Amino acid sequence: ADLSPKSEAAFLAIRQACESPGFFYLAEHGIDEDLIRRVFRLSRAFFALPEPEKQKVSTCTNPHHRGWTRLGEETLDPEHQSQGDTKEGFYLAREMESGLPHNPFHGPNVWPCAALTANSNGWSASTCAEFRSTMLEYQTR
Repeated sequence: ADLSPKSEAAFLAIRQACESPGFFYLAEHGIDEDLIRRVFRLSRAFFALPEPEKQKVSTCTNPHHRGWTRLGEETLDPEHQSQGDTKEGFYLAREMESGLPHNPFHGPNVWPCAALTANSNGWSASTCAEFRSTMLEYQTR
């Protein structure tokens, strides 16, 4: 669906693809290809870490549901699933301060940099800084 004329039909087609078996491909979104490549490169590097390292930033220990979810941890469609989803994830949201009115989904992001051991599988201070700045840049696009 072409979104340039902002039609109700286009929005309904995307909604249908998200809520039922199907997919959509978003083109001409204006996100720089170099930024997309950096997001994928850093994501691959994070997900390649050993599970004990990723566990340090697990959503299970974060009150704001930010951070890493392991393979099979989530069951997003329990009516049709007998076991957890076959994906890992890393959840970020808009950066927010701690101490705001309580909402389980409002709070600061969890960054692997704060929890990873020094030089853990090639993660240096510069990799950590690049991960955070790249993910935040992508999120604002």
